[in-house]
Parts: sequence; structure tokens; C-alpha cells
Amino acid sequence: MKKFSIWMGIGLLIIGTYVLITALTDSEGPMEPPSPEVSVGEVNIPTTQGSYCWKGDSQGKCVDKAYANEIEMGMNHEPTEVVPGQKVNISFEQAPTEGSIEVKQWNDVDPPKDMDVIDSKITVPEQEGVYVYHIIAEWERGDGSYAFSVEVKD
Repeated sequence: MKKFSIWMGIGLLIIGTYVLITALTDSEGPMEPPSPEVSVGEVNIPTTQGSYCWKGDSQGKCVDKAYANEIEMGMNHEPTEVVPGQKVNISFEQAPTEGSIEVKQWNDVDPPKDMDVIDSKITVPEQEGVYVYHIIAEWERGDGSYAFSVEVKD
């Protein structure tokens, strides 16, 4: 009977530890940064999540996504058709740290270009072609990167 009580105590201790760890993990929320909602007009543009680091109250993690370059990352989805000079909206459910959003424009011809993000929007070029946009954002708990592509067509 004494052995049974010891094993019962050990079992309860293991179950209690598991419940406590699960409760702590769940209370921290997701262990990755929020994904952006990217759209042009009423059309949602699919994004690809890149590398990120994120920390909770009791744990953290960094995830490296392997892409040859930002263009490959952005071409993970078919480019969304847009008209020259159109504005693309980039928003997050949980707002990044003020002034931390960086967006670069990539294509096969020109060097990467820093984009102006004004009122959570960027403006696509007047010139036709396929463009990839790489987003980097920071929060108090970490940072994340994302990419999407558009095809500018008249």
C-alpha cells in the first residue's frame, strides 16, 4: 500500500507540473509575431512569413526560414495584379512598435528600394512588372519578416 501511495504521489506531481506548464504557455498567447493583412482595395494579398524571434513571459524562440533571397520568399504565392501607382494597405491586428515597419521593394532588374510607409500604405510603381515587397516589423516581444508580390499591369 505504501508503494501505491508513493506512485500515486509521483503521478499527481507529474500531472500537476504538466497542467502548470500548459497554463503558463497558453497564457502567453501565440509564440510568433502577428501576420500582416495586406490588401489592395477589397482584394487580400497573400503573404509569406519569414524568419522571426518572439519571446513570452517564460520562454522565447527564434525561427529561421530558408529562402535564397527576398524575391524567392515573395514569389511563394502568385503575384496579385494591381494598377500602376495603386496604394497597398499593410496592417497588423497587433500594431508594431511605432516607426518600426520597414518595407523594401525588389525586382529582377533594380537594386532593392526602401519604400515610404504612409498611413500604413505603400504605393506601387507606375512601371509595369512584377515586384516583391519585404516587410520587417518589431514589437515589444520580438520581430518578424514577411513578403508578398504584385504584378503591376495597366
